[in-house]
Amino acid sequence: MRGVLEAQPLPTNVLQQFPGRMSRTKLAATFLDSDILAVPVLADPWDDVILEALTAQLPVLGSSRSRAVVELITHGMTGWIFDPFEAGAMTRAVDMALNTRPDELARMRADAAERPRPLSPGLDERIRRAMQLNGSGPPFDAASLGSGL
Repeated sequence: MRGVLEAQPLPTNVLQQFPGRMSRTKLAATFLDSDILAVPVLADPWDDVILEALTAQLPVLGSSRSRAVVELITHGMTGWIFDPFEAGAMTRAVDMALNTRPDELARMRADAAERPRPLSPGLDERIRRAMQLNGSGPPFDAASLGSGL
């Protein structure tokens, strides 16, 4: 669907990127510069990027065909879920996401931050640490950073 998505006209206040594979460090930095993660997949057994986006307090606009979206996203609370095989569903979900008031988006970010954390640290932990370092996360103990990012 990438070609179809890239060909869509966008409002002037929307920037969409399709970066493909990237390093964990680049992914963490990209999350910190983003407002929403879109995952318009047709099939997906599991994608850690959903969990990582929630850690970075990004609401997720995701396909119901992604197991991670179905298991981790609550429609209207931590993102927006749509069925890519339902006519007009993706358009409606994108419209909802792009018309979310800033105060509601802030609430969704807080809800994303409150979801359960994985047991093993990884990018999830590095994103939280990066957010703390740039001042967008809760206070931290500098000694806990270890090797950090």
